[in-house]
Amino acid sequence: MLSRRGLALAAARGVAAAVVMPAGSDGSVSSDSFSGGGRPLARVINAVDNFHADGTGTRDCTAELQSALIEASGHVLVVPPGNYRLSATLRIAGGTTLRAHGARFFTTASAGFNFFNNRNFEAPYGAVKIDHNIVFEGGTYDYGLLNDGSTHAIAMRMAADIVVRDALFLGGNDATAMLASQSTIVENCRAFGQNNCAYDHWEGPQDAVVRGCHAFIRGRNANGILFTGVGEPGTRLTASGASFEDNWIVGLAADECGPGILINADGAYCSTENAKIVGNHLVNTGGGVVVSGAGGRHEIAENEFVECGASSARGGDCLVRISPEIYNDQVFGPPNDCVVRANRAIGCRVDSVEVGLVQLNGTGHVVGPLMLIRTSVADGVVFWCPTPSNRIRIEGPVIADAATIAGVTQGFYMGDRSTIIETPNPWKARPMDSNR
Repeated sequence: MLSRRGLALAAARGVAAAVVMPAGSDGSVSSDSFSGGGRPLARVINAVDNFHADGTGTRDCTAELQSALIEASGHVLVVPPGNYRLSATLRIAGGTTLRAHGARFFTTASAGFNFFNNRNFEAPYGAVKIDHNIVFEGGTYDYGLLNDGSTHAIAMRMAADIVVRDALFLGGNDATAMLASQSTIVENCRAFGQNNCAYDHWEGPQDAVVRGCHAFIRGRNANGILFTGVGEPGTRLTASGASFEDNWIVGLAADECGPGILINADGAYCSTENAKIVGNHLVNTGGGVVVSGAGGRHEIAENEFVECGASSARGGDCLVRISPEIYNDQVFGPPNDCVVRANRAIGCRVDSVEVGLVQLNGTGHVVGPLMLIRTSVADGVVFWCPTPSNRIRIEGPVIADAATIAGVTQGFYMGDRSTIIETPNPWKARPMDSNR
């Protein structure tokens, strides 16, 4: 058996079979990696040293990287800084960590493909999730101008306990796509130019986290974050448990993108539940946060909307919309028992009374303070509540500057006469202190 000193020397020589997992991306060995409980020590495979992957970008290295991933199954694969050209999807097994700090994955192909899938990506719905504990650390995932429907940089499906951190995504359809997966974390990532969704969650995901990330999105239907249940014959998957916090989502002005964050039950008989959308910054998106379909118990709090548009020319959506979903001419939802509080709008606008700055369908919602600064609601209303016979509680005032108050021509509330509003505060704006 090698001593600790011998293991460290082996790591320095690149002997993969005898190396414990390093604490950092530089390959250094931590004493924390040594287990006194009889657990096997993780090996570190180097894609260049051990499998001769070309890091110059000159030749395709898909086969070498796939071989390295197979050898590193359940352990660690280090891809050193460099440019790695791909022509097909790479499969990663459960229990594997990919360390790609300084590495750039790119393609020159004319047809799209996912850069990374988990090994059992095609597992049927309802099957046991086989692929667990997959970690992506660092790396640049560059599609260039290729952005057809199959360009998802990291796509995990029917997997669990997935972490993606400190990565940069350029172009493509999605940066990350977590499909029918559970306990996923995307953190401290940056995504530029995706035309569908930067951080996508589809097919009934469970316990999804996106935090501290940036997304610069383009395209009329593009979203920054998506969290979706799916309902169709034989497939009724509820999306439950999400935490989307402290993210920046920016729309490119010329592209008229969609809502920055979309939580929806896409289809019959499914739902979305318990999404927490807190402390995000949405800039220049066609709409803000949209929650639609059956389910509920969502929290939308302490978000900031800057120059977001709710006109038909900018995606036709609200800053906050809670509404039903229509599927094959059937109406499902709307969500109930949501909390909307302490959100702020700066330089935003709404120009349609059928939209409203904040649209509240459903019942049992609790609404806290709303701050409006230089926000235009001409020919519109602040709160649009069209669902009959529902109950909404308003616990905080609308705080607005003088320019916003002057532009409220239709009133602060409009909707079905049978909707019951409970509020300790009168339906009028509280002017902002001019000294603030």
